[in-house]
Amino acid sequence: MGNIFHADAEPPAAAAEPPAAAAEPPAAAAEPPAAAAVDDNFATRTRHFFDLINDGDIQQLRVLIDSLDAAELNTLLRWTVDPVERVTRTGSALWSAFFRQHIDIVDLLLEKGADPNEPMIFGENDQRTNMTPLYSAVLHANLELCIVLIERGANVDLGSDFGITPLMLACDRSQTEIVTFLVENGANLDLGSDSAITPLMIACDRSQTEIVAFAIGQRTYSSSSAAASSPVPFHHRKQAKDTHQQPAQPLTDHGTGNFFLSAYATSEQRIASDSEWKKTPIGQTGLYNMGNTCFMNSALQPLFHTPGFSQLFQEKSAQRFVNGNNSFGTNGVISGSFSALIDLIWSGKFNALRPGIFLEFFARRVNTEMADRQQHDAQEFQLYLLDALHEDTNRVNKRQSFEQNYDDTDLGASASDFNERSKLFSSSPVNDLFNLTNISVVQCSTCNTKSVRFEVVNQLSLELPTNTDCLTLKDCLEAHFSSASLEDKWDCPKCKSKQPATRSTKIWEIPKVLIVHLKRFSLIDGHYVKNDVEVTFDVAELDLAPFLHEKSTHHNAALSLYGITDHSGRLNSGHYTSSVINLISTDREWLSFDDESCIPCGTAPSPTSKRAFLLYYKQNDQQQQQQIVVCVHSSAPGQRSKQCCQCRLLTTTELNEKIAQGYEIVSVASSKFTIDYQPAFLWTLAIGTLVKQLEKKSEWQINALLLLIDHLLIGSDLTTIGRKIRMFLVDF
Repeated sequence: MGNIFHADAEPPAAAAEPPAAAAEPPAAAAEPPAAAAVDDNFATRTRHFFDLINDGDIQQLRVLIDSLDAAELNTLLRWTVDPVERVTRTGSALWSAFFRQHIDIVDLLLEKGADPNEPMIFGENDQRTNMTPLYSAVLHANLELCIVLIERGANVDLGSDFGITPLMLACDRSQTEIVTFLVENGANLDLGSDSAITPLMIACDRSQTEIVAFAIGQRTYSSSSAAASSPVPFHHRKQAKDTHQQPAQPLTDHGTGNFFLSAYATSEQRIASDSEWKKTPIGQTGLYNMGNTCFMNSALQPLFHTPGFSQLFQEKSAQRFVNGNNSFGTNGVISGSFSALIDLIWSGKFNALRPGIFLEFFARRVNTEMADRQQHDAQEFQLYLLDALHEDTNRVNKRQSFEQNYDDTDLGASASDFNERSKLFSSSPVNDLFNLTNISVVQCSTCNTKSVRFEVVNQLSLELPTNTDCLTLKDCLEAHFSSASLEDKWDCPKCKSKQPATRSTKIWEIPKVLIVHLKRFSLIDGHYVKNDVEVTFDVAELDLAPFLHEKSTHHNAALSLYGITDHSGRLNSGHYTSSVINLISTDREWLSFDDESCIPCGTAPSPTSKRAFLLYYKQNDQQQQQQIVVCVHSSAPGQRSKQCCQCRLLTTTELNEKIAQGYEIVSVASSKFTIDYQPAFLWTLAIGTLVKQLEKKSEWQINALLLLIDHLLIGSDLTTIGRKIRMFLVDF
């Protein structure tokens, strides 16, 4: 189809920042038009007006605006470079705030009467005219600005002089969230450009299957629902801080049964608008306490920094796993909202987030009680959340239950049979990461007959004895995995009668991520009490080898601590906090989170604590960490990107070492594209060649790489992957 956008595709280099003239009305325009004579005092306030906009000082700007009369304010809002001379882009107040990303000021100016459709003006010989603020917001992939402009009356279909609408631009740039928002707010899918090309045609040409599916579903939905004629409102509520005061609007699934995208877009917009923008080191964004929600915050932060788990839900990656047909799940609502929360956490744009909409969805679809602003158990919340995310991504539609009837004749075969049968009942990428498999053996004390059962849990809960002042984590593990006599007699199949018996439990398979729950809260005489016993736990290495079953084939039993959830204070008046290793840190930097506060603390917390409640361990074996991101932002190996993901660029040698260690490359990040793919062997040569070119600091040999990838990706099943790679290389 070719490039239909001509000069509209990108503004000139100066677009990133308005010229100095935009910050302050030029000398020639120091006075408004002759028809409105103004004194020196107003000229001073005019300069002050633009200074406040450029500085982002909304509080002082409100004070100044309130001091102006209607005529003065109208003059300032419409002050612009002379459109006849066309010497530069417009220097109006709205555009000055727009290009400095002062979204709250943009909203204020629109509220006070600025034109949401005010065109951008370029140079005298530049044909790019009538580029609206909404078009430019899409151009810069800024959903927040799109929301503000639409809610303030922007024309959703008003495009450039070439007839390119904001929706067409969003389709061309694969901006699924923005496409969804524009369509749900009235954008015309059939409105074509001057060359009669429609948004749907662009999406098809760009192989954007997600957008195409949405567009087709939207048409079907619109034709079958009378309510579809009204746009679906998004929740741009800067003043909304309480989820009870501002309930979320109904989500839409467009007839698919999958609400992931709608929940994602709604949550992303709502959380962003309820939170304050402030550039923050990536990974150090906190969560506001919305009224006794420290239990949720302290359980979420370690999950955000869990290797493999955070990546699973980042950038809507989980969408491809969401099973809308699973009646036990939330139809993608929780996974969509959780994905939006993770993306905002890792955006580096917020000092802290207010996840009210996430808690609202959690209450609506998972557990109502946990949104009542009362104190709750962090471990209980985490169990509910992980189960909801598991069910959302459960691959099984029709569950096949089965009875376990194993003996100790061939435990390896029994374990394999159990695993295969279990996958027919429940299987998800969440459980793949967290599930711990135990083996329980009951032995008759009379005839020594054994019965074997396998048990899968996603957390290991350990009792804490009350008759000691200090103990170690290994003490708790030994007590948990020790043999014990059954209180009731066992119905022995060989003796054919009830006999005394013993039960021993061991670990059969260790998960990639192990969450250890120290049971500090227990029920005694009908009342819950807290156990403040000191527990010494392993930080550098927790060795589970002594607790593995002797016939287990899982040889690596070494884990390292990467997170802690603490509970301090009493049972009914305590407080939860958490500490984690920054997921993107190369030097194991520890961060301490206390709701919205994040303090880098360098070294690990004390290994002896009365407060430790949940301990998070990951396997040390590199074979278990089979994901890596190759970042090509920088121009030389070993450098970090300062603009996006902060991944370190690998040298060819380092890359080959990682592949040899069993890593799987999961994405290639650039400023314009991220490619997800599965088969690492297809990428070894391609990425190696790419990195080699960067090492030489020479131009990329695009044609050679394309030929190489064409050679690697022979086969119809890999066509889509090949197309994405080609788009990445050409576009970058």
